[in-house]
Amino acid sequence: MLLAILCQFGILLAHLSTLCHNAVMKATSKEILESISKHCHNELTHYRFNTGTLKVSDKYREGRIAALKYIAELSYYYLQEEKRIQEHFNAQVRKQLDQNSCLDDSDYKRGLYDALEYIVKTW
Repeated sequence: MLLAILCQFGILLAHLSTLCHNAVMKATSKEILESISKHCHNELTHYRFNTGTLKVSDKYREGRIAALKYIAELSYYYLQEEKRIQEHFNAQVRKQLDQNSCLDDSDYKRGLYDALEYIVKTW
């Protein structure tokens, strides 16, 4: 049962990938993860609260809900990881600024600092 649901998740990912490939600009990993998260939450609501209208067994519903919860938590985890990547990137740029603080005041140092500070301030 869980395998079937995970296969459906794979189909969803393939569909998202095709949509992204056909778009003028490809979706970012963040956009894909947000889309997966939204899909899971919509499906969770559907399977939790439509007990009388859906023609599925209780065991199927339980399996479906378990897989959707897992995928929702997994997408949340990777969204948080993506935030950490940005933080680590900025930390590395700041570290580069600190490491070059001992350079003599020169055009080279000003150019280096201008470029690095622009990145930190802009993103």
